[in-house]
Amino acid sequence: MHRHETDYLYVVIGGGSLQTIYGDGRCDAPRRMEDGDVRFRVVEGENVHEAINVGETPWRNIVIELKQ
Repeated sequence: MHRHETDYLYVVIGGGSLQTIYGDGRCDAPRRMEDGDVRFRVVEGENVHEAINVGETPWRNIVIELKQ
């Protein structure tokens, strides 16, 4: 598990499948992401989660946190 306290985005490097599990036990369905996909997340308060690679290939990304 890790925590984000400010908005952030990430860029997927290579494709793969990822599942998110949140600090309160909720989990998202696995989702497929492709090379070059960019995802933006708005954080209100904090976002505690774990990202699990559920695919068969390495999953990589670059995370950019927007500091205040």
